[in-house]
Amino acid sequence: MAAKGSTDEIETYEADPREPCKYGTDCYQKNQIHRNKFKHPPKQNNRDEIELKVSSKKRSRDANDEDDDKIKSAKRVAEDESESDLPESPLDIRDNIRQKFLFDMPEDFYSFWKFCVTLDSEHPEKALIKYGLELVGPYDIVSGKLKSIATRKPSAYLCHWRYFYDPPEFQTVIKGDDETQFHVGYFRDSPDEMPALVASNEVSKGCTFKSLGGNLFSAVHSILKETRAKVDSKHLRDVKETLAKWASEHKFTLDTKTTNRDRKVVAKGFHGLGIVVPYDKKTQVGYRPLPETNGNLRKLLQQIAACKTETERNKKFNDLHEIITLVHFANDECDYGMGLELSVALFCFGDPFFHSTILHLMPLAYDLLSRSQFAEILKVHLKNRSKDKPISI
Repeated sequence: MAAKGSTDEIETYEADPREPCKYGTDCYQKNQIHRNKFKHPPKQNNRDEIELKVSSKKRSRDANDEDDDKIKSAKRVAEDESESDLPESPLDIRDNIRQKFLFDMPEDFYSFWKFCVTLDSEHPEKALIKYGLELVGPYDIVSGKLKSIATRKPSAYLCHWRYFYDPPEFQTVIKGDDETQFHVGYFRDSPDEMPALVASNEVSKGCTFKSLGGNLFSAVHSILKETRAKVDSKHLRDVKETLAKWASEHKFTLDTKTTNRDRKVVAKGFHGLGIVVPYDKKTQVGYRPLPETNGNLRKLLQQIAACKTETERNKKFNDLHEIITLVHFANDECDYGMGLELSVALFCFGDPFFHSTILHLMPLAYDLLSRSQFAEILKVHLKNRSKDKPISI
């Protein structure tokens, strides 16, 4: 098929009296009843085929190419001239963080900074560097590190300290060692809500996140308890005791359980943190499960990603098309959680071949769930996504 619809095809489409399909050229439906009922515009460039070629090239590049990709990734974030600059930064730190990162930070975020000041008044962000932990992300506004940054592009801040597997719901605030890309951050179910939990991920080990409780004190206390580094054991013990005392005095629990949220989870999700969407148990509206288990879905995605020819890819992709069609039906019936669950699976799988499909499904899921801020983050992250190192200004 031609890359773009010809003039004749366009004229035929415009003259067609049938109602246009709301999904346009992105429609995945193969049901003939649907095809007969709605008209569809001429196909444009086959984005999946383009992504397949990009994926193949990426897997075959050498170490020098990977270094070049790191540079290009950073430059793309900072030099997107199509964006409008952010307005002048608010003087209030909380407002400044909200402007740059789109979210409000919880009270434990600010209290943890004050705690770090007691450990190192000159450089609180490095107070725990002895144990491989450094405050980053929104903390760079608190520390003043970003004052000298020239760029005012929103995407630069939305990608700041964003790691490869970080979903839009996750915001990194602590970095660990660079080799494994261990990092800690807040995970929130909705951009209008405070974080539901704090979690960690190691990019070198895959897309799975580990829940570390409901605040930074429980998270860092848990990490320090497992610290096996060659450090002064007495100093480590003193830091843990000081942290526990501060948390107690300021009413922050060290319990790593998040029982209240666990009851709201409708699906585990590839990242392991669970997916929460509005769901009415009586009417069963809001979510319906995917027709495949996570294990079977992962196998399907692996098979599609491994295809070397378009013919082979199209054959394997048919099974995914069927699931996507079910997502469209679910969206029509207000079960928006299904589309989010599939989108999370595709994002966590990590192969760039699926980026176009993610962009078709995930922003729509967020919009339907009134979580449009997550869609903004997703789009800029996919443009700059890199497994080599986190994105930072």
